[in-house]
Amino acid sequence: YCPKRVIKQMLHSISRRLTEWFFRHNWVEENNYTWCLYVVEKKLLQFCFLLILSICCIISNQYFNTLVFMATMYFLRRRMGGWHAPYNWMCILLTTVTTFIVLYIFAPVLMRINSLTMWTLDILLILAAFRTNPIYPPQLHFEQEIISSNRKKKNFTLVCITIIQVISVQLGFPQVLIFSFNGILVSILLIVAEKIKQKHGGFLYEAVE
Repeated sequence: YCPKRVIKQMLHSISRRLTEWFFRHNWVEENNYTWCLYVVEKKLLQFCFLLILSICCIISNQYFNTLVFMATMYFLRRRMGGWHAPYNWMCILLTTVTTFIVLYIFAPVLMRINSLTMWTLDILLILAAFRTNPIYPPQLHFEQEIISSNRKKKNFTLVCITIIQVISVQLGFPQVLIFSFNGILVSILLIVAEKIKQKHGGFLYEAVE
C-alpha cells in the first residue's frame, strides 16, 4: 500500500474518465486526446493544491501574504512555463513546502532589509525576468507562435506587477513588494530547472524515481 501511488492513480483515473466523457460528446478530437488528458489532470491537481493552500493559509494565518505570493507565481507560470514535478503528489508537496519557506524564512529576512536595497534587488530581478524566455515541458507541444505570444503577455504581467508594487508600498503595504518578489524569484528558478532538465536529458525526473 502506497498513499502517493493511490493518489496518483486516483487523479489519473478521474482525468481519464472526464477526458473520455469529453471525447464522447465530441468536445475533443481524437488527435487531441492525450493533450486533453494531460490538461484535465493538471486542472485537478490545481484544485487539490487550492485545498491544501487554504489549509496553509489557515495554519499560518497569513492569508494576504500567501495570496500575493501565489498569485504572482501563478500568473507568471502561466506565461513562462518552467519545471513541473514528475508526480502529482510531489508537485503539491513541493509547492506547499515552498510556500512555508517563503512565509517563515525568506520573507522575514527580506523585511529586515532597508527599502533602497529591497527595491534594487526587485528591479534587478524584474529585469532578469524580462530577459527570461518562456520554456515548457515537451509534452505540451507549444508552437513558436504561442511561445512568442506568451513572452509578450509575460512582459505585460511583469509591468502590472511592478505598478502594483509601487502603489502598494505607497499605500503602506510593503509586504506586497516582499511576497511578489518571492513569486517572481521562484518562477525564474523553475525556468532554470526546466532548462537544466531538458539540456541534460531529464535527469531531474530520473533522480526522483
